Amino acid sequence: MGVHATTGKEISIDVSIRKPVVDSCKGCANLVEVDGTSYCAVYQDPKLRWVFGTCPMATHVERKWDEGKKKINPLKASKRAARG
Repeated sequence: MGVHATTGKEISIDVSIRKPVVDSCKGCANLVEVDGTSYCAVYQDPKLRWVFGTCPMATHVERKWDEGKKKINPLKASKRAARG
């Protein structure tokens, strides 16, 4: 019973239940513009996805993975050292 809008990306979204995107979403590839208003094609309320950090579907945010020193089993390390 909502207003369905079909965009140029051939995605049909119900804009009556969707909320407009927040400033953090600007630049994401998942944005759909309907009548001059940008909506997220994935989530109904994009603001909730940014509450606890970055949105899991954000394509414009580079995620940093901590590739610090891995833990090595001491037994395996001693065997490797003994091999030479």
